[in-house]
Amino acid sequence: MLATATSGCAGLVAESAHVETATASYVFDEGPDGVLAAAQAVLFERGYIVRTATPGALETHWQVSEDGDRRARHLVQATTTADGTRLNAMRATQTRDTDGRWQSIGGASRDPYFELAVIERLDPYRANGIRAEAAQAREAAKR
Repeated sequence: MLATATSGCAGLVAESAHVETATASYVFDEGPDGVLAAAQAVLFERGYIVRTATPGALETHWQVSEDGDRRARHLVQATTTADGTRLNAMRATQTRDTDGRWQSIGGASRDPYFELAVIERLDPYRANGIRAEAAQAREAAKR
């Protein structure tokens, strides 16, 4: 049973690593405004409200979990590079301590699965390819 659990964990790590690498290197054909419009649509679908929209960036209000013990927000940036537009989505998460105060959980970190959702909106064919490659990486790691 332990071998199955270990191989399953290794599979998930390999899958996540592939998604992280693939989304970090993905270049959009759309300009920053188009990429941010797609990102904003994904945020709204997930229940986030955009607090600040500046050229090249979106920041959301905190969204509290249903149980009230966690909250999260996003900062999404689209930048123009020589080869197209790149997206960087950061997610900050906090939890309540025993006194009811919000405490950060490890600071902000990249959210490659959010980035994948934006890719899926603008380039569904490539997003499906990333998902398939990630599944292959998961299966290969289980062996």
